[in-house]
Amino acid sequence: VHQRAVPGGERRWLVVVIEVAEILEAGLLDDIGGVQRVRHRRREPAAQPAAGEAQVRGLAVLDHLALLLGAAALVLIPCAARGQAVAELAFGLILAADRHIPDNVADLRGGKWNKKEYSKAKGLYGRTLGLIGMGKIGQEMITRAKAFGMNVVAFSRWMTPDLAAALNIGRADSLQELAGLSDVVSVHVALNAQTKGLLNAGFFAAMQDGAIFINTSRAEVVDQAALLAALESKKMFAGLDVFEKEPEVHAGLLDRDDVVLIPHLGSATVETRSAMAALAARNVVAVLAGSLARRVQTESQRLVVATERAERAERLATLGRI
Repeated sequence: VHQRAVPGGERRWLVVVIEVAEILEAGLLDDIGGVQRVRHRRREPAAQPAAGEAQVRGLAVLDHLALLLGAAALVLIPCAARGQAVAELAFGLILAADRHIPDNVADLRGGKWNKKEYSKAKGLYGRTLGLIGMGKIGQEMITRAKAFGMNVVAFSRWMTPDLAAALNIGRADSLQELAGLSDVVSVHVALNAQTKGLLNAGFFAAMQDGAIFINTSRAEVVDQAALLAALESKKMFAGLDVFEKEPEVHAGLLDRDDVVLIPHLGSATVETRSAMAALAARNVVAVLAGSLARRVQTESQRLVVATERAERAERLATLGRI
């Protein structure tokens, strides 16, 4: 928080609290002016951000937060309820795509009792869910998948074999391997220079015929032309919550009955938004009381220690194999 003297000798506080973002573009902040650099620590080994970007992943990566906008403090707040809501929505899309629920509803309202056609769903029990990205949302997906009796395999740059074993899930060494193993693929990665166009023609070529593809992250991580081609050639299904030029939707998707489309609802539930608002209010009080910085530092140190332990375990396992 920044405190500034104003004419008359008064001191004014201005606190801006926003939900934590996975990517902050420094150029956007530069437009506001008076922004100090954020020093941060990554939770996983990865390439440095592209020029003009600062990678921020909530309390887990912050050593110190000092974005001062003139007389304002910009406080980045993660909200657990957000991850839960997005995971629920992703599973709703999985079920809708597998059981063709939107088409069921439309036909029934149109006077068509088409039970024979809609009895061909494969179901979820015993099938494999492939997760791309293992942040908060990806981890929430594991719990829900197991409740449906699904197997889970994941691809993430930071997930070691030991961590995968601790989560009781499989680990893919590449996106193509994950695509080939999965009946359902769900995407949960941030958009940045490394992930833009990440899921391309090569990825979709490796997917199983008739598989389901779910994206509740960012449309730009997917090559849209490659997705459309795969829907045709592999008789796949898709559930999409995000689009490149929202609120516009790619014309090639609108008339397809093998794609479920929803208008970027993500975390948009009354419960989640209420939790986010309450958390923001609590943190305003914490900032003014001077306790938030201590909590950020404590959480950061705890997660850094956990990461270092996991890295040491991986090195020991590697030495054992040698």
